[in-house]
Amino acid sequence: MEAGTGSSSGVYNFVFIGNKIKRLRKKHNVNQDELAKYLNVSFQAVSKWENGTAYSDITLIPALANLELMIKLHLIYFTD
Repeated sequence: MEAGTGSSSGVYNFVFIGNKIKRLRKKHNVNQDELAKYLNVSFQAVSKWENGTAYSDITLIPALANLELMIKLHLIYFTD
């Protein structure tokens, strides 16, 4: 079964979530390393999520669910 084919119940969501993370990250000009530091994970982990080859840790779900809000707040309060 290929990732993202939609033929298996969880595979499509796996790729969909990764694409959403990537889209939001790029929308706000945040690179993988910056997002990784914010989430306290490696940039390789972020890359795997975005490519649909790995899931994030379940404890990161709240942070990922609020990803756009957190990026906006970070940009407002922590940029020059």
